[in-house]
Order: sequence, then structure tokens, then C-alpha cells
Amino acid sequence: MRVLDRVLTRLRERDDVWWARKDEIADRVLAHQESAAWVDRAPAPVSGLPGRSA
Repeated sequence: MRVLDRVLTRLRERDDVWWARKDEIADRVLAHQESAAWVDRAPAPVSGLPGRSA
């Protein structure tokens, strides 16, 4: 945990690190689709656990 704390502290001190929420990342990817990495995946299998599976 100490190492992770040090890494995150150092990253927060930098001006060239983008701290983005998931919606900001999605907006960026959708706005720059030509340079985005896309992975086509099959639907997740049904797990039998409660909740949405599709």
C-alpha cells in the first residue's frame, strides 16, 4: 500500500497526467474513434448470480 500511495502521490503532482472519470474517458474515445483501441467481445455468459446478465 505504501508503494501505491507513493506512486499516486507523485502522479498527482504532475501536470501531464489526466485524471478522468469514466464518462470523460467515454466521451474522449467516442470523439476520437480513429485512434481508439476497440475490442469486440462476445456477450458475457449467464453466471446464475442474481442481477442483470444481459
